Amino acid sequence: MPWSSAEAVPNVFKRIESFHNDLNDPVKILSKTKLSKVNLQVVDVLPRLKEGGAYVKFTHDPSASATEIESAIRTYLRENPIKPWWNPFQRMHMRLVRGRPWVEDLYRLPSPRLKVEFLPTAPGAEVAELSQEQLYSFFRQYGKITDIISQPSDSKILPKYALIDFHGIRKAVMAKNCMHGFVVGEAEGGGKAGTALRIAYEQRMKAHWIRDWLVGHPRIVIPIAAALIAGITVAIFDP
Repeated sequence: MPWSSAEAVPNVFKRIESFHNDLNDPVKILSKTKLSKVNLQVVDVLPRLKEGGAYVKFTHDPSASATEIESAIRTYLRENPIKPWWNPFQRMHMRLVRGRPWVEDLYRLPSPRLKVEFLPTAPGAEVAELSQEQLYSFFRQYGKITDIISQPSDSKILPKYALIDFHGIRKAVMAKNCMHGFVVGEAEGGGKAGTALRIAYEQRMKAHWIRDWLVGHPRIVIPIAAALIAGITVAIFDP
């Protein structure tokens, strides 16, 4: 469950009553994390039904930083795990949103593979292509990474990109929602003007890979098809 801070907006808890029970109410969770001294208030919840989570926006006074609040909430969830009734082996997780997430309702299904594009922060600004080591340092905190594939050096595709494979879909969803729009500063290797990350799900298998394989292997497909037709014909017409 990604969390973020924002200015106050109308409360929309009624929208998520159908899939959040009282145990998962962000207000009740925060009230039990001993953060009342920083005047922490939940002001909006944006459910993400397709990805199985939600953005929780909150306000707080300057006496505590966002990272301190994140640490306190994660400690509470670790000591008091909240598990969905349909999967007792899974528990709720949260992370602070570091980028500028794009909340959309397009038909893009989650995938354990993320495509990370490197974009300029301003028109005409230079872009730094992050190395595998740099990407690992940013994304490893969201879950185990099985592989990082850099764009081929001779590729002419723009913008430059890299592929990151996570061990599970839930880890990839968390990483995308928290890091989309994040600006890598100069001190972190993002260049003088910084480099923005645009993240999208990347399906590992092509949409029409079965059709392409059948068309591309006629020497195998035609004899198999002929044998199947002959077998079906014999089964139907042989007395």
